[in-house]
Amino acid sequence: MFDKKVIFDNLLNSNDSVKCKYFILHIFNYDEHLNEKYLHYKLENWTEIKNVLKSLINEIPEDYDSLVYLIYNSIDSNIVNDKNFLWVKKDKAACSFLWCYLICNQVNILRNELPVTQHDKEISKIDSYINGLNYNDWIDILKINENGSNHEERFLSIKLYLNIAFLSIDKQQLISDAKRYWKMSCDEVKNLKWLSSDNNTLEWAWDYLNKYGREQRNLHQSPPNFDSLSINIFNPTNEEEYSLAIYAALRVWQPRFRGEKRLLLQDMSKACRQRKFRAERENKKSLNCYLDISVKNHLDELAKAYDKTIVDMVTYLIESEYRNSK
Repeated sequence: MFDKKVIFDNLLNSNDSVKCKYFILHIFNYDEHLNEKYLHYKLENWTEIKNVLKSLINEIPEDYDSLVYLIYNSIDSNIVNDKNFLWVKKDKAACSFLWCYLICNQVNILRNELPVTQHDKEISKIDSYINGLNYNDWIDILKINENGSNHEERFLSIKLYLNIAFLSIDKQQLISDAKRYWKMSCDEVKNLKWLSSDNNTLEWAWDYLNKYGREQRNLHQSPPNFDSLSINIFNPTNEEEYSLAIYAALRVWQPRFRGEKRLLLQDMSKACRQRKFRAERENKKSLNCYLDISVKNHLDELAKAYDKTIVDMVTYLIESEYRNSK
């Protein structure tokens, strides 16, 4: 028979906040009463985590022994080494991609299963809970899609998800698959020349993709997944966030029909050029006239000397003469 106190002592002496948070959150996930009682604890620092552990050891019922053992015994196989997060820690684009990737991939990876143990006879409620983990939506439980307003939030959400969720697939393999897909998607969706960094263009592109994605979701009635353009999971508030969201959503998206993404980007590029063309000609009128060849040559020479376009040169000459005539 294992000693529950030994498990708690091992956790407290480990000084490992990630492992201890893992243990605590899964105890809370099982027991609604404890979850509600400790709801105000954010578990954001070691002191708070340690205090919660010290309290829990006296509050966990005796019939939870099997659960305590199961959760504790699964820690090492579920915690992800920090070195696996280095590729997204300082790369905001990669981090946005992985955050979106995990949310869209939830249908495939949320077939969760706790390690089976013969240590003690399972109590029916615990057994039911363990079996229920196979159908838990950890993206929803951990509120991953509610914490993506900036790079720091997305990075912490990714770490929380990969360190806490029970996944039926190997987490190292999941990260490797995501990294491989990230590299492939960057080759497919390179930096878009027509997508300038000004806020108006980025907001226009965001609205364009949002409308497209909304039409897809209305057609298929499905949660975020690779088939649909899930740009709506982002909530950008500035130019950088708009750009990160647009590229991440486009790179994660795997349309059902080959060529759909390419055609969409072609349509957007054309629409963006037309939009820019209309904006450049707002409050302007065309001027059609004939000039002697020598006069036209003089105009070309002036434009070259002043490093201006023909239109800008004509505008400059007219405005200068107009000011001098006053």
